[in-house]
Amino acid sequence: GVALTDPEGRLVYVNAAWLALFGHAREGELLGRRWTALLPAPEAATLGEAAAALSPGEVWRGEVEARRTGDEAVTLELSLTALAEGGRVCVARDVSERLRARRERERLHLQVVAAQRQEAVGRLASGVAHDFNNLLSAISGSAELLLADLEPGDPRAEHARRILAAGESAAALTARLLDLGGRRREARRLD
Repeated sequence: GVALTDPEGRLVYVNAAWLALFGHAREGELLGRRWTALLPAPEAATLGEAAAALSPGEVWRGEVEARRTGDEAVTLELSLTALAEGGRVCVARDVSERLRARRERERLHLQVVAAQRQEAVGRLASGVAHDFNNLLSAISGSAELLLADLEPGDPRAEHARRILAAGESAAALTARLLDLGGRRREARRLD
């Protein structure tokens, strides 16, 4: 949208796109009003000062928050150019959708990064669980062989049973690590 102001900042011309940006139907609704009246108070004051400080030919550019009639928020890319006779050319473009799309891309990017982290942790957990399972197999197998070689009533049999029980507890922990890694496999007997 394009608008022209007099030296006091009152609108003297607005095109159809400017009217649409702010939700107005006719020029008469805006002509004669200060262009800053279309902006929220804090931004209006700041932009009014910025526009007044411009020398002829100088340009100010930036993004501002505005409200359409009906109180709908809109983000504008605004360009102010000072004219030799003291007025200003105001050019505005609605960038709300572009900003929403950028925020959505950033949100999706963060989700992808989180998923990649989770996948890396899962792979690490699976690798650790696999190596740990190999160690447990050796420990539990040796304890079973010891237990099989001991005579009934041998006091060392209790130590071998504790080793086997600790191995079973460790195997349950390994199963949880495999769940975290998403690679849990069902145990089955092989010949």
